[in-house]
Amino acid sequence: LVSAGWNLNDDVFTPAELWKARYTPKHKPINNEHDDAEILGHIIESKAVDKTGKEIILTESDTLPEQFDIEVAGVLYKSLPKIKDKVNSLIEKANNGELFVSMECWFDDLAYAVQDKSTGNIVIVERKEDTAFLTKYLRVYGGTGEYKGYKVGRVLKNIVFGGQGLVKHKANPESLIKVAANLSEVVMNMDKEIAKQLEDDLESV
Repeated sequence: LVSAGWNLNDDVFTPAELWKARYTPKHKPINNEHDDAEILGHIIESKAVDKTGKEIILTESDTLPEQFDIEVAGVLYKSLPKIKDKVNSLIEKANNGELFVSMECWFDDLAYAVQDKSTGNIVIVERKEDTAFLTKYLRVYGGTGEYKGYKVGRVLKNIVFGGQGLVKHKANPESLIKVAANLSEVVMNMDKEIAKQLEDDLESV
């Protein structure tokens, strides 16, 4: 769904903020190309994983890694007659590597990431009265994404993930659909207790 770091839209997810938001995608809608009038399913699970796909579970003495992803699992409503053909088409595209995922989120504060393009070094600048002018340089607000030769990004704070779009073009290069399978295939490869919980969740929808 999303990775720690700087995405192609110049939104920056710091490890600390992303870790706090790691469970918020659960029970949020899945739509087509970020069109909230075209809901196709919902997210049923969310977890933080390392770059090998292993879930990250930290103890009090562990240090949060700098690089990790939020991985989600979801269901699509294939049984609904009005969207059945659309869902089947999207599943086919996903299996052919032609479809990706894109996160949707809310946030109530921001800071700025300022990068020296020659060294790659990044400094986080808090948004205050004397730094708020940097907002007009952010690409998402119509700016160029640069200020005096430095690259400027938007650091999202207090994030709540509000959903996921199935898209043709992605802002996070690592946002891939790992598998698009029938529920029966997924359940067969699950731990029995997890599979039972999944079936219970779906029955309550």
